[in-house]
Amino acid sequence: MPNKINMQYSKQFIKLVNNRLLQHILFWSFFIFLETLHIYDKTSEVSMLAALLSVLSKFSSAIILIYLNLLIFIPYLLEKNKTLFYIITIVAVYFIIVYSVYGFHLLFSLERYTFIEDHIERPRLLAMLFGLTFLLTILSSLIHFAKRWVTLKDVELDFKEEQRQRLEAELKTLKAQINPHFLFNSLNNIYSLSLDKSDLAPEMILKLSDLMSYIIYDAREEFVPLKKELEFVKNHSDLERIRVNGRVNVNFESDDNLLQYNIAPLLFTPFIENAFKYVSARENQKAFINIKFSGNQDELHFFIENSADEELTTFEHNNHGIGIENVKKRLKLIYPDKHKLSIEHSSSKFSISLKIKIEN
Repeated sequence: MPNKINMQYSKQFIKLVNNRLLQHILFWSFFIFLETLHIYDKTSEVSMLAALLSVLSKFSSAIILIYLNLLIFIPYLLEKNKTLFYIITIVAVYFIIVYSVYGFHLLFSLERYTFIEDHIERPRLLAMLFGLTFLLTILSSLIHFAKRWVTLKDVELDFKEEQRQRLEAELKTLKAQINPHFLFNSLNNIYSLSLDKSDLAPEMILKLSDLMSYIIYDAREEFVPLKKELEFVKNHSDLERIRVNGRVNVNFESDDNLLQYNIAPLLFTPFIENAFKYVSARENQKAFINIKFSGNQDELHFFIENSADEELTTFEHNNHGIGIENVKKRLKLIYPDKHKLSIEHSSSKFSISLKIKIEN
């Protein structure tokens, strides 16, 4: 029970300390109190009340202008892009307030505390009011904009973190869609071979086992070595080659100088599946699929093409299933402004070209 009470008092204290109005009151009170003690200590002829009135007159113009500036001029003029009107307004108000405070000070001191004028000369008082008001107004404005900048940076960081978490969640969802899609197609292929009692079915099962090992263990990472991804693509194309059983010429090429780089996993799987799914050829022609990986030090170029008869080439290539749409979304999330994807079809073939800026 005592701990609960202490926690309540602690929360109330923190809430009180964070009260901005109280913070401002304590700041000015402390500032004015120190300055009052300073004047009172230097001049024995001046009473504590007289010293306090003198300090208040010195800081009143600054206090008035500072809060007008922070509460009205900055939010309603400067932040509304009325810069010229803001400058004219604050300069005019600055002179009006300083001269008004100076006049009230002289009137009050001459009538009641004439000895104040003995210690503060009028030109010196006016210069001090101008200087102090200007200095504190500029300082408060700088503090205000510094706090606003920090707040905006915090908001920006929070937004970026929230966006990063959202993108990560979406990427995980997209990657999760690839696995069952790939497995579904592969099992369909093995099922077809088993119906035909093909001797290739056991080899396909072994290939599929290796591929699933990569998907389950390696592809969980955000990026994988490009060497492993190319091995996966090669095994994937070999698996599909077994299924078509010599009916399609499959050519696979890759540059060895790209193996040192990393890549997002499973980007090329939908394109491989798409090519083997729609590959066909005209009468008296051999069907083909060409897969090539090339590039330079900072760009990977993936190219794949497959033959197709005229009827299939009129098929709208944007409707090739969830796999292609999936990889388009992943490319936008992982490589924004760092990739170029082109899907084309002619009277006899489909071709896909993908260029990605890659880093170590």
